[in-house]
Amino acid sequence: MSGITGLLAQSQQGDASAWGAIIERLYGDMRRLAHNARKLNINEAPDTTALVHECYLRMHQHGASGIQSRAHFFNVAASAMRQLLINHARDRVARKRGGGNVEYATLSECDNAADQQATDLLELDDIMRSALAGDERLIRVVELKVFAGLTDTEIAEAFDMSVRTAQRLWQEARDKLRAALTDQADTDQEPARLRQ
Repeated sequence: MSGITGLLAQSQQGDASAWGAIIERLYGDMRRLAHNARKLNINEAPDTTALVHECYLRMHQHGASGIQSRAHFFNVAASAMRQLLINHARDRVARKRGGGNVEYATLSECDNAADQQATDLLELDDIMRSALAGDERLIRVVELKVFAGLTDTEIAEAFDMSVRTAQRLWQEARDKLRAALTDQADTDQEPARLRQ
């Protein structure tokens, strides 16, 4: 049994210190995922450390009970980070539109760019939900590739599959997302991460 898998088993059997040991061992990897996720994000979202901590708090609520392996841990972390980024993007767009009785004025090009990033992120999330509905593997591949910035090799490890299969799934997901973008009016700009 590998180190992380063994610690997960111990944690699931009630060893409270095992969950802490898992987080300690994987903290650097979580920071890398958060750093990659931040490349997509708006200016007001949490910094890398805050994103890792928010992700940890979400994962800690469920503990190790639902996590089977190191790879599954990263799938869960990528999904949590995606949701956190989407929530921050929604908050920014809501403030821009006057939500929450807060007046919001865009004063600079930087603010305009952040507003556009938030809108693009929400649009990508909506397209993912509709274009990839019913195929959880494709959704997970996009989360790991786009939101967590993992390589094809890392995605293959996360799914316990060959690199070629991971590449095929990414290509399939990307093709479906592009088709959905083409169906929308005025889709001149494809999100940068889909071009990878």
